[in-house]
Amino acid sequence: MLKNKTLEDAKQHLMTAHEIKAGNMGFLAQLYKDGKQQIDQINGNTKLSEEGKQEEKKEFQAEFALHAFRQMHNRKEQHNVEVQKANRIARELAYQKPKKPRGYEVERFEQDYKRLKTEIMLEPNSNRAKEKLEKFIDTYDDPYYRSVFQEDFAELTSSILSDAGQDTSKLKTELYKKFQDIEPSEVKEARQLYEETNERMGEENFFLNPLMEKDSTLSQKAKFRPIMGDDNVQFIDRTSEIFEAMPDEAPKPYVDEELDAQKRADERAEQERVRQAGADAIMRKGAGV
Repeated sequence: MLKNKTLEDAKQHLMTAHEIKAGNMGFLAQLYKDGKQQIDQINGNTKLSEEGKQEEKKEFQAEFALHAFRQMHNRKEQHNVEVQKANRIARELAYQKPKKPRGYEVERFEQDYKRLKTEIMLEPNSNRAKEKLEKFIDTYDDPYYRSVFQEDFAELTSSILSDAGQDTSKLKTELYKKFQDIEPSEVKEARQLYEETNERMGEENFFLNPLMEKDSTLSQKAKFRPIMGDDNVQFIDRTSEIFEAMPDEAPKPYVDEELDAQKRADERAEQERVRQAGADAIMRKGAGV
């Protein structure tokens, strides 16, 4: 499954998705070449009248469009699976709770942390208070402690800023930079990758470039119109609509066993969470809470 995967695994899945999409031009070029060859043969058939040629081309366009849509649909599904896998791994890495260190280490940290809070609160000079805070933060690299600093940062800096006077703006800028630096670089990168893949999953244009489609000399729709037909080219990036309307003609779904297993595990976990929440609610009601 996708648990316990690394950031490099997520990057590799996204790279595979990039490679699939980058290959779309070559994929479409081959489809076009195959279709045009058949259209040229029909046009060159001297045994057919003009009316006969039009009828045969119309029949071919319908068959070819369906053939092309199946290939396009599967290609897009393969791309989307890779993006989804990258997304799930990045989400896990970006939002998982850091492992808590050994008990005595945490106890020592909490003692020092409590003393720091008192020193910051009592320090009359805001710049010195900021320096104490930054020095303390820099002492701890463990993701668990870093997550504590992130959660408490507003509380930690409130007394520093409240007494800063004319230095307030400068200190705000410096403290904001420090807040940004607290998050471990891998977590930050995972969060960025998670946001990027979220955007990729919502993309409507996979085969068609909206800017190129405005230029008739570059438009894929214009290029494919003679071999697919006027109506069919409108669905190059909307194959799901075609196969929702014609389910019997749909290609075999592209299934990734790893992603499928993870989805089932997530569904079971969600069902257990809902069940436990219901049981807790009944217990509270019975206890009169």
